Amino acid sequence: MASTLDLVSFNVPGMTQDSDRSAVYSSLDGVPGIEEVVINLPARLVQVKYDPEEVSPEEIKALIESTGLMVQRYSNGYR
Repeated sequence: MASTLDLVSFNVPGMTQDSDRSAVYSSLDGVPGIEEVVINLPARLVQVKYDPEEVSPEEIKALIESTGLMVQRYSNGYR
């Protein structure tokens, strides 16, 4: 049986430009377990639907921070 997808939201205060958005998308593209990424640039918010059996919020946070942007906080569920 397939697992249920979870949603995690990341506040990324330094994400202010289209190039930042592109870098975040690129860092998460093709990662096993990440099913959907929605970025709201004006709100500096990244929302990720993911399979918790394949990837954790901490791993997703590390991938976002690998772009040079810092995640201020994150929370499970919708904001």
